[in-house]
Amino acid sequence: MKPICLAFRFAACCLVLLLLSSCSSGNKPERSVEAPITVANASMPPRLQETVQPLPPPTVDDVRDALHRVFGDTLSTTSVNEFVVGDFNGDQSEDVAVIVRPNPAKIEEVNSQLANWILEDPGHAFLPPEGKSVVHLPPKPAPEQVRKGETLLAIIHGFGVHGWRNPQARQAYLLKNSAGLHVVVSDLPAKLMTRAGVIPGERKVISERVRGRNGFIFWTGATYAWQPM
Repeated sequence: MKPICLAFRFAACCLVLLLLSSCSSGNKPERSVEAPITVANASMPPRLQETVQPLPPPTVDDVRDALHRVFGDTLSTTSVNEFVVGDFNGDQSEDVAVIVRPNPAKIEEVNSQLANWILEDPGHAFLPPEGKSVVHLPPKPAPEQVRKGETLLAIIHGFGVHGWRNPQARQAYLLKNSAGLHVVVSDLPAKLMTRAGVIPGERKVISERVRGRNGFIFWTGATYAWQPM
């Protein structure tokens, strides 16, 4: 036999013996395991709390500026001196209520359905009767109209920490038959918080005497309503 053939056979026998040895030993080749990647929790900087400072007492000029910003020249502001402030709609931003009269030359703009304010009579606001589980809504009333020389209550809702003095405070209401005597701000009576349709919450009401009756003007969550005492 040639030496080359003997060498080839010897190498083949060694390879077979090596394979048999590895199978019989039962040892499996170790796999390399990657170390887990440690992800650090993202740390957020502490949120700065905006410090709410008490607002300075309002002046007549402050009120006139706010009225002009919202109502333009549709209201007569020369005799503005009766106003009260408080959070009337419960959004933790100060509102203002001012007794005003319409500018006689701007009555059409005051009554316009395209105006940026809402004209309503709180005495016509629908409040569900107490003790009723089924309530039928009344027909929608006709749009209110302001007459020349009529006394109104203008309310500007506040926006943010600066309230009604904020340049972005634009939501406003003109209330008919609501400018009374002895106008003061008081807490929301408990009996109004239990009425159906009235949203509970921290808010103020406008207490006054209107047409010989004492009562409250308060925010229901959708409109202003009148409630006699």
